Amino acid sequence: KAKSYLEPDSTELEIISYLNDNFDNVILVTNSNAALELGWVKDYENVKAVLSCTAIESIPFILTGQVNPSGRTVDTFAADASKSPAAQNFGDYQYVDENGELTKYNYVTYEEGIYVGYKFYETAAAEGLIDYDEVVQYPFGYGLSYTSFDAEIADTQDDGQKITLTLNVKNTGDVAGKYVPQIYFNPPYTDGGIEKATANLIGYEKTELPEPGESEAVTFEIAYEDMASYDSDKIKSADGAYVLEAGDYQINLCSDSHHVLDTYIATVDTDRIYDDAHEGKRSSDDQTATNHLDYAKGNVTYLSRAGHFANYEESIAGPTDFTMPEEAKENYASVVTFDASKYDDADAQMPTTGANNGLNFQDMAGVDYDDEKWDSLLDQLTIDELKELAGNGTFHVVATSSINLPYIYETDGPTAVNSFFTGKFGTAFPAPIMVASTWSKELAGRFGTCIGNELCDFGFTGWYGPGMNIHRNAFSGRNFEYYSEDGYLSGCVAVAEIVAVRKLGIIPYMKHFVLNDSETDRARGICTWSTEQAIREIYLKPFEMAIKEADANGIMNSKNSIGSRWIGSNADVQNTIVRGEWGFKGIIGTDSLDAVSEYYENQNEAVRAGTDKMLCMSYGDDYWADESAGTVIALRNAAHHILYALSNSDAVDVHTGLPVWVYKFIAVDSIIVILLAIWEVFTIREYLAKKKETTEE
Repeated sequence: KAKSYLEPDSTELEIISYLNDNFDNVILVTNSNAALELGWVKDYENVKAVLSCTAIESIPFILTGQVNPSGRTVDTFAADASKSPAAQNFGDYQYVDENGELTKYNYVTYEEGIYVGYKFYETAAAEGLIDYDEVVQYPFGYGLSYTSFDAEIADTQDDGQKITLTLNVKNTGDVAGKYVPQIYFNPPYTDGGIEKATANLIGYEKTELPEPGESEAVTFEIAYEDMASYDSDKIKSADGAYVLEAGDYQINLCSDSHHVLDTYIATVDTDRIYDDAHEGKRSSDDQTATNHLDYAKGNVTYLSRAGHFANYEESIAGPTDFTMPEEAKENYASVVTFDASKYDDADAQMPTTGANNGLNFQDMAGVDYDDEKWDSLLDQLTIDELKELAGNGTFHVVATSSINLPYIYETDGPTAVNSFFTGKFGTAFPAPIMVASTWSKELAGRFGTCIGNELCDFGFTGWYGPGMNIHRNAFSGRNFEYYSEDGYLSGCVAVAEIVAVRKLGIIPYMKHFVLNDSETDRARGICTWSTEQAIREIYLKPFEMAIKEADANGIMNSKNSIGSRWIGSNADVQNTIVRGEWGFKGIIGTDSLDAVSEYYENQNEAVRAGTDKMLCMSYGDDYWADESAGTVIALRNAAHHILYALSNSDAVDVHTGLPVWVYKFIAVDSIIVILLAIWEVFTIREYLAKKKETTEE
């Protein structure tokens, strides 16, 4: 009872002790999607290797040397995972009322700020807070091979906006193998200034398969603006902004997050503040990034690097006030507190509905999002059709007769096609954490192609995946469904997968957007408190990369809240950041809406705040009953997002009319009717024959 599930139990240790005492060469295989606590391995001298593997079929090929392993850890393997800063405020926390009684309102505090995973361990070691070798068993990005490599920075080109590094990687061992050179940057830090970690992954690649003695050149391009930190505390910006502070930036070639092989020093002469008053927006943004989530900070003491982490004990101790702050109460999103005036223009005019403009959905393929032709198509939709498109979105998009929109199928499954609604199930691919552990963008793309082809073969257009939340700590219940503790690595894997499935006409609903980094109380509107810097630099990062680099056109939002506002009703994130700053043009749908969450997941409020489609277990149009101008405008905007995404998918090639399952039911019903008719004919004939016989007698 004193142990966690990340440690071996007594029976497992007895088995390992027996093997260690009776065999000279023991290999431990861990079949787990969590970063296990493996510090005890060193106590068994005959345990010579640890193989982390969930793809069991590959084990014989690895152990016999037919395959040279080249994976890397996607999380830090700590000696004691329960002592990470994130683990101190992780689990079930409930607010109390004025009488000290527990309420149904839950919360979690991301008090570690930006210091998640290796970003904490590397920085804490640099500041003297921890003894790294005692605290960390295996670093982030760590992995062994049957061969060895040397890597160095062979050439550098730096124009002040972009750095191009050319590496030389040489196989110095005895067998062919692959290597993963990793690039981390260590930015200049001012005590008490903008929070910064000493190690931040900004690039990685996987080599081909160089033979012993062979070398391979690997090139990286690093934009200076990508090393900017987000100044959510407004230390150097009036309204919050990305800031590239003056000073020396160490660009480190590493074998993992802890071991530096070579370094290039990039110098920034003056602060570059990416706001409208200084440098303007970053080149990757559509609009300038400024603070929009100040309320998410709450009444929390966040871990700070200032004074060599002087507030460490205070920050990890957790909250002392268990009442919901008054500001949070005022901002709490629920069915009871919904106020349309927060979203609607009082002078809004009722849009046109039910027009006869002669357009079909298929006519919109390739039409730009802002083209006036969309207004003509949207004018054709009736109010009832608008309600159906937004409200009736459970694993499908409904057929809509006024625009000839066919019935569109969607399915769940980040690792496989899992459709309980259609009874179609596909290949069980390795879990996302294992795909990420390859550190191979090529393999991630191949996975996207494989599952994309199955989705096409089964007739699905929407895919509820990939899962892209962060392994905030090793105890999260969904780490298997997400990639890593690092936002950049997660983003790179997601980009490769999404590019592949988008080529096949599939809409990937990347999920669960956002801060759904644990399972506890996630379906109860849990209030999630964090700094905007941490939200942007870590938790939003993979979604941002997927939108900007892979043209992702689908999002599934989550059940939790940012601060005290459910993400589905949070226009600051969905409309201002995602659609405004990042230029997202696509569908935002909900996770499953059910009776448990009805009190805070208000569908009317959601559609006004940028959510387009509801994954409801029991659809009803009560939420749209007012049919006011604000409601119809919001539904029309949602329809625009839905139809635009579909017009850039394989939906334009789907057969129009009733869905296949309806035809099947019609066919079965028809057969039954025919059989009944035949039976009735024979029954009547038999009756008449018997009647005639009786009459003759």
